[in-house]
Amino acid sequence: MIPEIERMEMPDWLCRDNFEFDVYEVVNNSLYYPACGTDGAPIKYFMGNVYSFVYVDYADFTKEYFYREISNPQCVWGYHIIHRESITPWQLIPNGWNVRIYPTESDGDPKSHINSIAKPYCEWIIFERDPKKR
Repeated sequence: MIPEIERMEMPDWLCRDNFEFDVYEVVNNSLYYPACGTDGAPIKYFMGNVYSFVYVDYADFTKEYFYREISNPQCVWGYHIIHRESITPWQLIPNGWNVRIYPTESDGDPKSHINSIAKPYCEWIIFERDPKKR
């Protein structure tokens, strides 16, 4: 936890017996992390300032690879996953979103990078601190 950022009260949706994704409740109290890769550092530094993490990516690797890495204790040392849910684009952006891809300065053709793009994914993950690490 970063002490300079105010510690948040646990949100009501986290106190319920079952977790249900509501974009308006969850994103307000979560870290939304686009182009996340397999970076576990936000969990280490922001746990307590936020209560769940919304990881979104599409480049270089698949959702399955991401999940294997983020489940690795070395990636998120001291924490374990208590809830994981794949979120659809419609759940994350209920009013829709029209993406425009502009040409890059390097070659001007966004299709030249098409081979490095995997299927986009969005994972909502709630971590809990390991009891022995407290």
